[in-house]
Amino acid sequence: MQSDYVSSAINIKGIIPALAVKEFESDSALEEASPKDVINLLASVLPEFGNSGFSYLYDEASEKLFLELKDLDLKICVSSLNQYNGWTLESKTDFFLLRTALTECKDYSSETVMQMNESHPHIKLYLKEGVLIVEEPYYTCHGIPVLNLMDRLSAYLQTLKTLTEN
Repeated sequence: MQSDYVSSAINIKGIIPALAVKEFESDSALEEASPKDVINLLASVLPEFGNSGFSYLYDEASEKLFLELKDLDLKICVSSLNQYNGWTLESKTDFFLLRTALTECKDYSSETVMQMNESHPHIKLYLKEGVLIVEEPYYTCHGIPVLNLMDRLSAYLQTLKTLTEN
């Protein structure tokens, strides 16, 4: 019986830069990313936020990657925005999106969310049914330095951490 889900848990202790270097050269550029690439990128920046690690689940039916960050108590959905190609564990996309629904956040007004959008130009924030949604797209066509992607992921996680602490 073949499962529609691939699930694994990763526990990280301390900073492991070799994890990113093993998968990517530190000065390399990424033109396309598979779900495994996103997992490796996240694993390379997550030690900045704690040492409990994360778990992930890839849903083949929806072609989405679901991440649960233990130290930050967050769940992130990663999906491809490339409408022409599917996104499987073995295929890659040049346009993907991180989306987090912050259900535990305090109630934000529309005006506050608009102000947050102005101060976070790379991140899109909006209210949907009273829940604060935080998104960041990554367009990698023509290549983005891996260190730049790691920096953007770290900034995304720091923003989520700040929003959940307030």
